[in-house]
Amino acid sequence: MKVRILIIGLIGFGLVIVLLARGCESPANKGEALYLSKCANCHGDEGKGFSIYPPLANSNYLVKNKDDFACIVYYGIEGEITVNGQKYSQRMLGDPTLSATQIANLMNYVYGKWGKDKTEVNSEDVERRLNNCESKLVK
Repeated sequence: MKVRILIIGLIGFGLVIVLLARGCESPANKGEALYLSKCANCHGDEGKGFSIYPPLANSNYLVKNKDDFACIVYYGIEGEITVNGQKYSQRMLGDPTLSATQIANLMNYVYGKWGKDKTEVNSEDVERRLNNCESKLVK
């Protein structure tokens, strides 16, 4: 009987540890998972882009437009842009289902992995940016 209680207790303890580890997943890891599920189809797993989709890795456009990143993710962008000297005009649809926290995690991942500015943003930063961008982008 004592062995059975000990085994059940150990299993319960293990489950608690697993649940805590999942809840404590870093924003960068959450951003990577989000990137791979939402962005990699067009921009590639390594952020290098494809012929009609611009790269995010080492992108001069991301350096110049960091304040617009949240807006582009949320609302999308249409029209010609130039990234690293190459012109792209494929429309990118936004994803208004993403929360400010998810966009912050995505931004932190992209800029942390491929950008020169490693300054992290939080959900309040994203909300501020989203409140100032609607008129800039085609929805």
